[in-house]
Amino acid sequence: MDDDLGRLAAQCYVYGFPLVFDLDQLLRYATTGVGAVPGSWPGRTTRS
Repeated sequence: MDDDLGRLAAQCYVYGFPLVFDLDQLLRYATTGVGAVPGSWPGRTTRS
């Protein structure tokens, strides 16, 4: 049982962390922009 849970936890981390990180970056790009390119989400400049 512990081996199955360990394998599941490893899969969650390997597949889940990049997904959450990438979605966070997309939100940042949309709200604050990147470099000289402004954000494209009107009316929202900071995360809440």
